[in-house]
Amino acid sequence: MADPVHLHLGCGFVHLPGRWNVDLAGPAADLRAGAAVLPFRDESAASVEAYQLVEHLGWFGTLEALAEWHRVLAPGGRLTVETPDVEPSFRRFLDAPDRPGRAEALNWICGHETPGLAHRFLFPRDALVKLLERVGFAGLRFADARTHAGLPGYRLEAVRGGDLAHRLCNRLRVELAAAGGLGTPEQAARLELEETLFEPLACAVRHAEAGAWSEAAACVRAATVVSADATARLARHARRCGWAGAARIPALRAAESLATAGWLRRLWTHLARCAEPRDGDDARSIVWSVATELVERVEREPGSAERLVVEALPIDGPAELPVPEDRCLTRAGVVRLARTMRTLAARARHRGDAAAAERLGRRARALGAARLEPEPGAPRDERPDGNG
Repeated sequence: MADPVHLHLGCGFVHLPGRWNVDLAGPAADLRAGAAVLPFRDESAASVEAYQLVEHLGWFGTLEALAEWHRVLAPGGRLTVETPDVEPSFRRFLDAPDRPGRAEALNWICGHETPGLAHRFLFPRDALVKLLERVGFAGLRFADARTHAGLPGYRLEAVRGGDLAHRLCNRLRVELAAAGGLGTPEQAARLELEETLFEPLACAVRHAEAGAWSEAAACVRAATVVSADATARLARHARRCGWAGAARIPALRAAESLATAGWLRRLWTHLARCAEPRDGDDARSIVWSVATELVERVEREPGSAERLVVEALPIDGPAELPVPEDRCLTRAGVVRLARTMRTLAARARHRGDAAAAERLGRRARALGAARLEPEPGAPRDERPDGNG
């Protein structure tokens, strides 16, 4: 049996004996690699140490890195993270008696404008706790930081849990990150996907583990509407890890059929070309309903996915705007589509095409964008730590 691996990630100029020191560019590195793409086998590491690293990765970058660290750690493996402590760091800046003191404090808060040294996100303690718990770490314990003496930081120690739902969802996160993510750069959409894609998939696995098969199927259907491709990937991971429960959820097979039928591209095209209000409802709600019904039909007729997609999602409207390239169906993506429609409607008015302006404006309103956005002047909080 191979000796357990100990990893020191983001090592920079610090080489710790007895570890694999890993960094993209640091001179002390034994191995050049990114923190979220590690060339180590599943469950092969006994410990991961990351000192003053997560603030350089950002909220989403840290989420992806934690999923990767969870993958390489063995059950019970230990994670140690150190990062600046937000409140005392800002207090140090505010209390600095002179300009050099404020400059030093700002460097600790913001990092340096040198490639790889800028800070993207400072984690309040509760925000980092939520993120670690989200990907399946347990036994969290705070301690005093042991690096960068005299500067305000904190240490958070945790143990890698063995929950199947976390293992599968983290492998999915890692695979999607390696494949270029979920096709949306927007913060609002990515936060939404944590609630509408990853949480339902995790709940599906937990329901199945408890024998609640109908509840598991409902969760899989909800996730499939958002991304059949991601749901199909999770099904493949489930089979590879030998989870027999996957075979008892027909909705997973339906997701795999839909993922190969090009249905999401057709769904976005349908929204872009055919968005019209109907029966007092808005087009966005109608499409979500149609998509849910389609998933259920494909469950009953698994060999007819392509035909059912064509029947459920006609695309015979005018091709007046580019079809979104999103690989997931999100409210944020629909809002972006409606904004594009409003912009095109304004351009049509300016060039005197009243019919096109009215048609595009009506379709934008049909997507319900006004009900998805705050009123003018209303506060908007899109901070990741407020949603984490």
